[in-house]
Amino acid sequence: MTVGAGELEVRVSHDLGALGAEEVRPVFFQWRWYDNAPMLPLWLGLALLLTVPRQNRHWQAWTILALPLPAAALQLLFFVPGFDQSVGFDSFVQFTVTIAVAWSAVWLLVPYLPTRRRAAGFFSALAVMLAAGLTAYVGYFGAWVSMDQFTLLGFWCIGCLALLGGIMLSGVSCRGDYHPARIAMWLVLWLPLITAVCLLVLFGVLFLPMAADLGFALVMMMAVSALFSTVFMAAFLYAVNAPVLLLAGLTDCYGRRLQSLAIHERTGGLVSIDSSPAGTSAPVDDTSLEA
Repeated sequence: MTVGAGELEVRVSHDLGALGAEEVRPVFFQWRWYDNAPMLPLWLGLALLLTVPRQNRHWQAWTILALPLPAAALQLLFFVPGFDQSVGFDSFVQFTVTIAVAWSAVWLLVPYLPTRRRAAGFFSALAVMLAAGLTAYVGYFGAWVSMDQFTLLGFWCIGCLALLGGIMLSGVSCRGDYHPARIAMWLVLWLPLITAVCLLVLFGVLFLPMAADLGFALVMMMAVSALFSTVFMAAFLYAVNAPVLLLAGLTDCYGRRLQSLAIHERTGGLVSIDSSPAGTSAPVDDTSLEA
């Protein structure tokens, strides 16, 4: 992890054995303070969603921080002495924090999304997640694009589609018998299924052009890799969504929002909260909320 600011020198060398080491001319570039905080725009956006919309100016809406804050706490591991700061783990932390913030943004914006129709609600929520992902990508990588970043973007799209599709299909499967626990049970089916389909598409895009050159053994290795990736990705997404379902059962605010996004109750506009237990009364149209 790099801290501070100033001129940064990058020097590349290569050991040629008996011929000695070869070094190229150093490259200098300016390292600015904000380069140490690539996630800052994403967190600022989340802060705005917590404070600007009237429907989020109360403590129940702020409990959604139970989702992104534990994800952000993973970054504290980098300060543990002796911890292996590998590039792979750093990418995992970046991905986890980004999808946690993006999923939180969706639930903060549910009262303002066109959830009366499933297609409109799905694509508007998907747009929110893709916008959050784009913000994080630019913060970390700028305009740089490579095959590694393409694969990362592919997994990001899979995460967005699986979370949204899983929530909505679970709501359909409940057939109006709303309860967060039922949503949680149906997600056990839909998350792995959607993840598997999306992974097959991603693997097809990445490896289909070279399919003629792949042997049977390599194809079987790819199949096993896809299976393990499906299980890990589905379990990861289930853990990301678990705080939302817990809040839906404990607070009327997210109980109503889960109804609106997953069950598609006719809200007639914005979703409000009252003193009723979560999920026991129909949402009402009321834009006046006390902080």
